[in-house]
Amino acid sequence: MLLHLQPPRSLWTSIASETDLSSRYEVEEMLAQPETNESEPAWLVPTYGYRNDIAVVQNDLPAELLQAIFKYSVSRRYAGDYIGKDLLPWEFPMVGRIQATLTMVCKYWRAVALNTPELWTAISPGWMDRRDVFDRAALMFLERARHLPVNIIVDKPGKARGLDDFFRKMGPQLTSRLRSIYCRPLCDTFDWAFDFSAPCLESLSLQEDNVVRVVDLPLFQGHTPKLRYLSLTAMNWAPRNHAPSLTHLHLRMCAQSVDGRSDLITLLRSAPALTDLVFSVSLLVGSTPDVPYVHLSTLRRLTFDAMQRDVVCELMKAVSVSKDASIRFQGSQSLTDEMITSSGPQLYLANRSWTRMSIKFDPTETLCSVVVADTSAAFSGDFAVVIEHRDYHRYNERARLWIRPPQLPFQGVRECWIIENNDHDSMYTFAATGLRGMLEGLSDLETLVVCAWNCEVVLDALSAPNEPRNGADVDARPICPKLKTLSILATSVRDLDRALGIHGLRDRDELRRDFERVVVSYLPGFHGPRPHASQLDEFFHGTVEYVDLVECPAMELPEACTTEAHVYWPKWTPHTVGLGRITRVKSLGMRGPLDI
Repeated sequence: MLLHLQPPRSLWTSIASETDLSSRYEVEEMLAQPETNESEPAWLVPTYGYRNDIAVVQNDLPAELLQAIFKYSVSRRYAGDYIGKDLLPWEFPMVGRIQATLTMVCKYWRAVALNTPELWTAISPGWMDRRDVFDRAALMFLERARHLPVNIIVDKPGKARGLDDFFRKMGPQLTSRLRSIYCRPLCDTFDWAFDFSAPCLESLSLQEDNVVRVVDLPLFQGHTPKLRYLSLTAMNWAPRNHAPSLTHLHLRMCAQSVDGRSDLITLLRSAPALTDLVFSVSLLVGSTPDVPYVHLSTLRRLTFDAMQRDVVCELMKAVSVSKDASIRFQGSQSLTDEMITSSGPQLYLANRSWTRMSIKFDPTETLCSVVVADTSAAFSGDFAVVIEHRDYHRYNERARLWIRPPQLPFQGVRECWIIENNDHDSMYTFAATGLRGMLEGLSDLETLVVCAWNCEVVLDALSAPNEPRNGADVDARPICPKLKTLSILATSVRDLDRALGIHGLRDRDELRRDFERVVVSYLPGFHGPRPHASQLDEFFHGTVEYVDLVECPAMELPEACTTEAHVYWPKWTPHTVGLGRITRVKSLGMRGPLDI
């Protein structure tokens, strides 16, 4: 139960200190109207009862709690105003309407709102035909924000016109305090509009409709010493600013040239602190260099979002990254064996000592997800698979499509996870011959993690000797000669019984192999018997250990991949998430996840 508290006397002084109250009320009335569209400006649309949205005004809330509620109310985006993903680390607050409405509920709310500077840090130039009112609103917001940095938000074409006049009128009282600029779309005179020094600018987000223009001079008179976040959308040029503090660069739907003198390469060269780079649905063209144009020694996260293979290859020839940089492909054209062995990606992949690899086949997309990692970096992407042949599987009379996984050049891998969904009726499964081709290249492999339902095909891949090469005799050495540990993931003993069924491991002595350790790990969250003994003990000569897991197992990843950095770099999802639950391919009749 909240006690009735008298508002602090200091709150009322803020109202008394404001001059020209009638003018300010007029501005607040205008701002409180809901925005519609450019053809029908908001202040021409009648609104009824917006002051009555709150049935009972709670004047007994402590001022501190009311301030927290007010701050939260403007910290959320409203639908439709910000289209698509953005790399920026904070969400732009609502502009005008919420702030003005809060001041018109009652005197107490107005006093609290005026004593909450964080409410007034988002400024919009407003519509051209009422720019004088918005100019007054901007000055009012600047005053109420007190000493705090401010953000400029231009989210509609009608607000983008005349920006040069707006900034000229506001002068240094605004430009010297700018923390972020969100300008989508750009105005025609943006180079004049941004012709001022921005010593506090940290975040810049620009968009235009791929207008062909040549910009020779840097924006903001070349003075943006604190700029950290730069997001460019639908642009065919990049600012030629020296960016000593730039850490995040995002290009979305851009058409950029890539050569030694291009805007993009010039910008990358001038960003010695760059840690995050995103290319999303972008077209990059240019001549192929013999050596990279620029080396990003501080880069830690590189994302290719919905990109074409040939564009990625050309870009990775032009730009080299540090050994500590992780690369993530998401929503992009599926990778191929030929692509990762081409000169651009090979420059990145071959110079690292990859020690761990996880591979998972997704039958719903007929893709193979691959993650490789070492202590400091990781690589993630979806590879196209090859259907080797079609025949009948041992377990039933259904025809299977045998899939060959990608042949990956990661010879130093010491730990490998081979993961498949638990669906006995799936038309797709890994082929032993395909897995054998992949495992042959892992001569240093020491630990192998498999599922109970694909254990037989993996052991089949390990059982045969190396294939003859170039007419030579068959190499009698076993595949993966250093392999010591086999870990089998299962939901219950029933998975092990199926693997040892009539047509399974029990009758295939040729699949027996001596391991130093065989570990059966029961996955958490499933029902069914979980004895610490099974028929596997006999098959592996009594060397089996049994473990009841309390958390989902996952391959170890470097720190950069286990934490979310921004919207294009989420925490990486392990291949084992959802493992053991039946997932049906849509063509076979999709049904929801079921425990088995």
